[in-house]
Amino acid sequence: MTRELVLPFSLQLQIIDQSLAGKPEEICGIVRGRDRQATALVPSRNVAEERTINYLVEPSVLMQQFAFEDAGDSMVAIYHSHPESAAYPSATDAWTAAYPESVYLICSLEVLQPVIRGFELLDIEADFDLTAFKQQTSFYETRPGLFAWYRATGTPLPQALDRTCFPARDPFYVVWFQPDPADEPEVRVVCIGEFRIKSH
Repeated sequence: MTRELVLPFSLQLQIIDQSLAGKPEEICGIVRGRDRQATALVPSRNVAEERTINYLVEPSVLMQQFAFEDAGDSMVAIYHSHPESAAYPSATDAWTAAYPESVYLICSLEVLQPVIRGFELLDIEADFDLTAFKQQTSFYETRPGLFAWYRATGTPLPQALDRTCFPARDPFYVVWFQPDPADEPEVRVVCIGEFRIKSH
């Protein structure tokens, strides 16, 4: 079931304007609101090292969520842009997602008309053999040391991710960070759910 986030058209335009002004780098910020209704944006500098392919909201901006909560509001969303790719979470987006209660808004400038979509990125517990999984799948290195595999809805599930012991719902990423092959990898399984964006 698709859920909804009310994002007034004026705020959508602000995100689009910031995205266009920041191109070719990704832009980012947070959204204040209440009960899945956005009321204001707090733009942030992108403090990631590789800003054309990644984003990182300033810690001082993220800290404003506590002031929101003191006023009875919340950080209803975190937004960023994809200057050259679709409005869909990347493996890097899945890896860095840390706020399951917030909607992740992505503004794509891939085509002439900017597109904004919203997603839930939910980290789940999953017990499986990563070595066996890697032998059974075709994964890719999305960033140096960061590897990923994406399962679209309805595609075959590797035996290493047997449904009886693997509760993830489709679609989802399996992402792991292993900058040195001698190190133990850090692994995340992140499910993706879409939020419908309403302008009022």
